[in-house]
Amino acid sequence: FILVAGDLFDSNTVDRSTVAAACAAIARLRLPVYVIPGNHDNAGPGSVWKQEFFTRTVAETAPNLHVLLERKPEICSDAVILPCPLFRRQDSNDVLDWLQNPDLAASLPADRPWIVLAHGSIQGFDFTDPEDADGVANLLDLDRLAGLKADYIALGDWHGAKSVRPNAWYSGTPELTTFPKGGDHDPGNALLVDLAARGAAPQVTKIPTAQIRWETMSATVSD
Repeated sequence: FILVAGDLFDSNTVDRSTVAAACAAIARLRLPVYVIPGNHDNAGPGSVWKQEFFTRTVAETAPNLHVLLERKPEICSDAVILPCPLFRRQDSNDVLDWLQNPDLAASLPADRPWIVLAHGSIQGFDFTDPEDADGVANLLDLDRLAGLKADYIALGDWHGAKSVRPNAWYSGTPELTTFPKGGDHDPGNALLVDLAARGAAPQVTKIPTAQIRWETMSATVSD
């Protein structure tokens, strides 16, 4: 299956043609696709996820698309997905709060991996980039997941592929959204994650997906 850790759409005012094109592309994947709302397409009032056109288009053209709008376990045949959707663009609350319930772990199947799916920033990131200006408001404290013992933490918001822990990764954007920044900022990838079983270390492979390049060009023009 495929996980999208927020911001499938760039805004909640996305037009119908974009919704239709996205659903058609997802339908062609022929795999279950699980999506949570991010800061750009949060699940607040008037969100794209609750519009009649969106729900009807998904039902008619992309039955493999599953939008996880609630903070509750999604029990799949191969894994347990623990979604942490955003309900507003900037949330001062920790979306991981519901995972602190001491009874949660005991209620989950122990025969398949547990995957946390969340959107936000972590301590130590420098959000001076305008693209990531909202990141400071949506802070994730991954230390609070220590008791849960999740097998993998799939993160969205940061635009580059980045491992923040052995079992916690940002996938970044599948296309480059601006000029390359160098360093460890590595956009234009998807992540292939192999979780053999509950308690096994995840094997993560970056798969290049970008088809757009940003070039700096110079020219001399004379009269």
